[in-house]
Amino acid sequence: MRKLMGGLLTLVTAIVLSTAPSHAFSLLSLLHIAEDITIHYRLDITVRVDGQLKHASGVQGFTAHAEIQTLPQTGGVSGKGFGEAVVLDVSPTQTLYFLMASRQGSVGWADRLLDGCKLSTPNDDPVARLAPLRDFTGTCKLPPAYRPFIVRFDNDADPTSIHEVLPRSEAPDNPNAIDLVSVEVTRTDDPITDGIVNRLPWVKEQLFMSIEKPKGALSIDTTFFSRGM
Repeated sequence: MRKLMGGLLTLVTAIVLSTAPSHAFSLLSLLHIAEDITIHYRLDITVRVDGQLKHASGVQGFTAHAEIQTLPQTGGVSGKGFGEAVVLDVSPTQTLYFLMASRQGSVGWADRLLDGCKLSTPNDDPVARLAPLRDFTGTCKLPPAYRPFIVRFDNDADPTSIHEVLPRSEAPDNPNAIDLVSVEVTRTDDPITDGIVNRLPWVKEQLFMSIEKPKGALSIDTTFFSRGM
């Protein structure tokens, strides 16, 4: 019986491989399922400066990819954010940039939107895991762990003059810390916000910047300010 089954499997494989290319592709594609979901969302930032609330927002995008392959059995969910940093003028002399990066400054925070807004659900089927993202409406308030990385410049024209800015809740003794009130995500059909090159013309170049941190320098690049799909 084992030899018979092995022979049948060999025969079926031979039939698939000898089929016209378009038909063979159709048969083999049954073993592979993939789905992409892309949404636009408005990122709303609120800070408190001298007792007054200041707001800024920008429309960014997110694409989630779910994939299942039955032979061999693999699959998973991944995500990528795209758009531009949100710009907030807190005073005539200070501008804050909320980057397309996580609070650690290393992984695109928007890539983790699925976790930050709980837009995926535990499921062995990666495609089914994206149901909450597919149905997402309204507003999600991001937890502190998923806030964007925040920077400022001594001189916006000089990318080497960059500094990290921390919320006061994370650095209460830092005189340069800010009162970050909220970071919210709201789904929208509005177009992606652009125009940061009008503020920072050097964003068009592939530049790397070094930020001094207590445990050593952190390197980031211009894709944290503007990232395509």
